[in-house]
Amino acid sequence: AILLPWTMYAIALFGFHLLDPRPAARTVAIEQMQEGLVVLDAHGRVASLNPAAASMLSIPAARARGRTLPELLPALPDLRAGLTDSGNPGAASGPQDKTPYDFEISLGTGPNVRLYALDLSDLEDFRGLLIGHLLMLRDVTERRHAESQAQERERTLAVLQERERLARELHDNLGQVLAFVNAQG
Repeated sequence: AILLPWTMYAIALFGFHLLDPRPAARTVAIEQMQEGLVVLDAHGRVASLNPAAASMLSIPAARARGRTLPELLPALPDLRAGLTDSGNPGAASGPQDKTPYDFEISLGTGPNVRLYALDLSDLEDFRGLLIGHLLMLRDVTERRHAESQAQERERTLAVLQERERLARELHDNLGQVLAFVNAQG
Protein backbone atom coordinates (compact mmCIF):
# COMPACT_ATOMS: atom_id res chain seq x y z
CA ALA A 1 0.00 0.00 0.00
CA ILE A 2 2.88 2.39 0.72
CA LEU A 3 4.76 1.44 -2.44
CA LEU A 4 1.93 2.47 -4.76
CA PRO A 5 1.83 6.22 -3.78
CA TRP A 6 5.61 6.47 -3.89
CA THR A 7 5.64 4.87 -7.33
CA MET A 8 3.05 7.39 -8.50
CA TYR A 9 5.13 10.27 -7.08
CA ALA A 10 8.24 8.94 -8.83
CA ILE A 11 6.39 8.67 -12.13
CA ALA A 12 4.99 12.18 -11.73
CA LEU A 13 8.37 13.70 -10.82
CA PHE A 14 10.60 11.87 -13.26
CA GLY A 15 8.20 10.85 -16.01
CA PHE A 16 6.73 14.34 -16.43
CA HIS A 17 10.06 16.09 -15.71
CA LEU A 18 8.65 18.13 -12.83
CA LEU A 19 12.14 18.71 -11.40
CA ASP A 20 13.77 19.42 -14.78
CA PRO A 21 15.65 22.77 -14.61
CA ARG A 22 15.72 23.28 -18.40
CA PRO A 23 12.32 25.03 -18.78
CA ALA A 24 13.16 27.43 -15.96
CA ALA A 25 16.59 28.10 -17.48
CA ARG A 26 15.01 28.85 -20.89
CA THR A 27 12.55 31.24 -19.29
CA VAL A 28 15.27 33.10 -17.38
CA ALA A 29 17.51 33.29 -20.47
CA ILE A 30 14.70 34.72 -22.62
CA GLU A 31 13.76 37.25 -19.94
CA GLN A 32 17.37 38.42 -19.52
CA MET A 33 18.54 38.52 -23.14
CA GLN A 34 19.38 41.83 -24.83
CA GLU A 35 17.63 40.94 -28.09
CA GLY A 36 13.90 41.40 -28.36
CA LEU A 37 11.83 38.30 -29.07
CA VAL A 38 8.25 38.47 -30.30
CA VAL A 39 6.34 35.19 -30.70
CA LEU A 40 3.49 35.37 -33.21
CA ASP A 41 0.76 32.79 -33.65
CA ALA A 42 -0.13 31.32 -37.05
CA HIS A 43 -2.46 34.28 -37.72
CA GLY A 44 0.30 36.85 -37.14
CA ARG A 45 -0.95 37.99 -33.71
CA VAL A 46 1.47 38.56 -30.84
CA ALA A 47 1.39 35.60 -28.46
CA SER A 48 4.32 36.63 -26.28
CA LEU A 49 7.25 39.01 -26.10
CA ASN A 50 10.19 39.34 -23.77
CA PRO A 51 10.98 42.49 -21.73
CA ALA A 52 13.62 43.65 -24.24
CA ALA A 53 11.07 43.59 -27.09
CA ALA A 54 8.50 45.42 -24.95
CA SER A 55 11.09 48.11 -24.27
CA MET A 56 12.15 48.36 -27.92
CA LEU A 57 8.56 48.63 -29.12
CA SER A 58 7.62 50.97 -26.23
CA ILE A 59 4.57 48.92 -25.32
CA PRO A 60 3.79 46.81 -22.25
CA ALA A 61 3.65 43.09 -22.95
CA ALA A 62 0.04 42.86 -21.79
CA ARG A 63 -1.09 45.50 -24.32
CA ALA A 64 0.89 43.89 -27.15
CA ARG A 65 -0.66 40.44 -26.82
CA GLY A 66 -3.31 39.74 -29.44
CA ARG A 67 -2.21 42.60 -31.70
CA THR A 68 -0.83 42.12 -35.18
CA LEU A 69 2.60 43.32 -36.26
CA PRO A 70 1.14 46.03 -38.55
CA GLU A 71 -0.60 47.42 -35.45
CA LEU A 72 2.68 47.45 -33.51
CA LEU A 73 4.93 48.46 -36.42
CA PRO A 74 2.78 50.18 -39.07
CA ALA A 75 5.77 51.27 -41.17
CA LEU A 76 6.60 47.70 -42.20
CA PRO A 77 4.75 46.75 -45.38
CA ASP A 78 7.45 44.20 -46.29
CA LEU A 79 7.00 42.36 -43.01
CA ARG A 80 3.25 42.12 -43.57
CA ALA A 81 3.95 40.52 -46.94
CA GLY A 82 6.29 38.07 -45.17
CA LEU A 83 3.46 36.73 -43.03
CA THR A 84 1.59 34.91 -45.76
CA ASP A 85 -0.76 31.97 -45.48
CA SER A 86 1.91 29.77 -47.02
CA GLY A 87 3.93 30.36 -43.87
CA ASN A 88 7.04 31.22 -45.80
CA PRO A 89 8.61 34.59 -45.12
CA GLY A 90 9.43 36.14 -48.46
CA ALA A 91 7.01 33.77 -50.19
CA ALA A 92 8.33 34.56 -53.67
CA SER A 93 11.13 32.03 -53.24
CA GLY A 94 8.85 29.07 -52.56
CA PRO A 95 7.73 27.07 -49.55
CA GLN A 96 10.86 24.94 -49.39
CA ASP A 97 13.11 27.97 -48.78
CA LYS A 98 13.72 28.21 -45.02
CA THR A 99 15.95 31.29 -44.95
CA PRO A 100 14.87 33.92 -42.43
CA TYR A 101 13.25 37.10 -43.64
CA ASP A 102 15.45 39.95 -42.37
CA PHE A 103 15.74 43.73 -42.72
CA GLU A 104 16.34 46.84 -40.62
CA ILE A 105 14.07 49.53 -39.20
CA SER A 106 14.51 52.59 -37.05
CA LEU A 107 12.36 53.20 -33.99
CA GLY A 108 12.14 56.24 -31.77
CA THR A 109 12.24 59.96 -32.37
CA GLY A 110 14.86 62.68 -32.26
CA PRO A 111 18.12 61.78 -30.57
CA ASN A 112 16.62 58.53 -29.27
CA VAL A 113 16.32 56.91 -32.71
CA ARG A 114 17.63 53.36 -32.66
CA LEU A 115 18.27 51.05 -35.60
CA TYR A 116 17.11 47.43 -35.27
CA ALA A 117 17.79 44.38 -37.40
CA LEU A 118 14.66 42.24 -37.63
CA ASP A 119 14.78 38.52 -38.31
CA LEU A 120 11.48 36.76 -38.98
CA SER A 121 11.54 32.97 -38.86
CA ASP A 122 8.87 30.31 -39.07
CA LEU A 123 7.96 28.17 -36.07
CA GLU A 124 6.93 24.63 -36.96
CA ASP A 125 5.63 21.76 -34.89
CA PHE A 126 7.10 18.26 -34.91
CA ARG A 127 5.15 17.47 -38.11
CA GLY A 128 6.55 20.46 -39.97
CA LEU A 129 3.29 22.41 -39.89
CA LEU A 130 3.43 26.16 -39.39
CA ILE A 131 2.34 27.13 -35.89
CA GLY A 132 3.64 30.69 -35.79
CA HIS A 133 6.56 33.03 -36.35
CA LEU A 134 9.45 34.30 -34.26
CA LEU A 135 10.54 37.91 -34.72
CA MET A 136 13.94 38.80 -33.28
CA LEU A 137 14.94 42.45 -32.85
CA ARG A 138 18.67 43.20 -32.48
CA ASP A 139 19.88 46.74 -31.77
CA VAL A 140 22.50 47.55 -34.42
CA THR A 141 22.72 51.30 -33.83
CA GLU A 142 26.28 51.31 -32.46
CA ARG A 143 27.50 48.90 -35.14
CA ARG A 144 26.06 51.04 -37.94
CA HIS A 145 27.52 54.17 -36.33
CA ALA A 146 30.95 52.50 -36.12
CA GLU A 147 30.66 51.37 -39.76
CA SER A 148 29.83 54.89 -40.91
CA GLN A 149 32.77 56.28 -38.93
CA ALA A 150 35.08 53.70 -40.51
CA GLN A 151 33.80 54.62 -43.99
CA GLU A 152 34.36 58.30 -43.23
CA ARG A 153 37.93 57.56 -42.09
CA GLU A 154 38.52 55.57 -45.30
CA ARG A 155 37.21 58.48 -47.41
CA THR A 156 39.40 60.96 -45.53
CA LEU A 157 42.44 58.72 -45.95
CA ALA A 158 41.73 58.36 -49.68
CA VAL A 159 41.46 62.16 -50.06
CA LEU A 160 44.74 62.67 -48.19
CA GLN A 161 46.49 60.06 -50.31
CA GLU A 162 45.19 61.68 -53.51
CA ARG A 163 46.37 65.11 -52.32
CA GLU A 164 49.78 63.69 -51.51
CA ARG A 165 50.01 62.05 -54.94
CA LEU A 166 49.03 65.32 -56.67
CA ALA A 167 51.55 67.27 -54.58
CA ARG A 168 54.35 64.84 -55.57
CA GLU A 169 53.29 65.05 -59.20
CA LEU A 170 53.22 68.88 -59.14
CA HIS A 171 56.56 68.97 -57.35
CA ASP A 172 58.12 66.64 -59.93
CA ASN A 173 56.68 68.65 -62.84
CA LEU A 174 57.83 71.94 -61.33
CA GLY A 175 61.28 70.48 -60.75
CA GLN A 176 61.48 69.40 -64.41
CA VAL A 177 60.41 72.84 -65.62
CA LEU A 178 62.97 74.60 -63.40
CA ALA A 179 65.70 72.18 -64.50
CA PHE A 180 64.80 72.87 -68.17
CA VAL A 181 64.86 76.66 -67.58
CA ASN A 182 68.20 76.35 -65.77
CA ALA A 183 69.66 74.24 -68.59
CA GLN A 184 68.50 76.79 -71.20
CA GLY A 185 70.09 79.68 -69.33
